Amino acid sequence: MERACAEHDVPLAAAALQFSTRDPRITSTVVGVSRPEQVDETLALATCQVPGALWDVLEPLHAPEEHWKW
Repeated sequence: MERACAEHDVPLAAAALQFSTRDPRITSTVVGVSRPEQVDETLALATCQVPGALWDVLEPLHAPEEHWKW
């Protein structure tokens, strides 16, 4: 995942955060911050452009749904 993100010039943290925000089954994503400046950093990650080609690479790499906690 790290290599794929680097090849697409996307921070791994952006892809990790947006993985949940792009899935219509997930209604809330909670992000904790320990410093005020992390609010701006998190907003930047949430709005970073992630190309569809990267999602195509990342999609088969996540844990199978039977291992997800609902």
